[in-house]
Amino acid sequence: MPRISKPATKARRKKEDELRHATVLDAAEKVFQVEGYQTATAEKIAASAGVSVGTIYNLFGSKKRIYAGIISRIAQQMLDYVKDSILPIEDSALAIERLILFRLSNFERQRLFLVLFSCERSSGAYPDPETLSEKIRAQYGSYLDYVASIFERSPHKDASETRRALHLALSFEGVLNAFVGYWSGPGAHKQPVKARARYIKDAVMRMVELRRTGSDAESEATASEQRDIYITSFDLVRLKELITVARGFGAADAAVHLNELGTRLSCGKIVDPTLVPHDVLTMNSRFRLSGASGGEASVLCLVFPVDADKDPSNISVLDPLGTSLLGRRVGDTVEAHSPNGSRQYKILEILYQPESAGDYHR
Repeated sequence: MPRISKPATKARRKKEDELRHATVLDAAEKVFQVEGYQTATAEKIAASAGVSVGTIYNLFGSKKRIYAGIISRIAQQMLDYVKDSILPIEDSALAIERLILFRLSNFERQRLFLVLFSCERSSGAYPDPETLSEKIRAQYGSYLDYVASIFERSPHKDASETRRALHLALSFEGVLNAFVGYWSGPGAHKQPVKARARYIKDAVMRMVELRRTGSDAESEATASEQRDIYITSFDLVRLKELITVARGFGAADAAVHLNELGTRLSCGKIVDPTLVPHDVLTMNSRFRLSGASGGEASVLCLVFPVDADKDPSNISVLDPLGTSLLGRRVGDTVEAHSPNGSRQYKILEILYQPESAGDYHR
């Protein structure tokens, strides 16, 4: 009987380890899709993979490392497909539609990767990508670059639109998630995936046109306004998604105001919620406001549109005054523009700020 050489034995064991590694990742991916990150356990992954819990820890060491391996693999497969099958398409509208179709067909699987860079990750339900690996954040950046490159050659773009290609890529993800969430609701009309892809593509292309229409208004923001705005990182993500949805469903006459809010977000000082100054007006802050020249003060609360009608004192961030107030500090004078003219206001006092109260996810 021929003797098996040590190199042959090592090669065989390496192949077995690689197969076992891939088997565990395949099983873990299904578990994470069903259970979510927090409730998935090594015991459930081991049972699904048909191996011992000890094998799981020997191969990966921790649940976080298993998750990192899964999403890095998903991300690389996304990048390879977009690079090889989407980017070569010269017609930008067709490329966007094919990208949407690809994302819809693999939405739940790819969500394991992309959820780390959405506002949902801020809830603490998923690990911070910074704690997983630098490669994962780099893969996300490459994905956004690929999507942005499609918008850069859009027939709707002008010279200034090229500079906003990254914002469009982020908005694209927001619109896609908004539609998927809407269609997942009870009583939602079921459509073939190709029909859904065309519907989202039309909304995305309208969004591109609205950005082009409002680009002049964006360029008129003053340097002083840009320096004075403070936005928490948590509010930033939620507000960007809000703008994306509003653009997708809004009318052309709303473009200028939405772009003004978008400009304030992109030009402001982004701070961690735990480090935001106590006198900065953030989302869901309650404050006293008066006319710049004095007079009776009003107590208001800056809220998201969904909460605007819940209390007479609530003012939506999509209201011209609400947009002007976002990120300002006590003592600042702001100006709100409306069809009836412009008026100045002064922030007198902040009565409640979620971040100061420790309510970071309100």
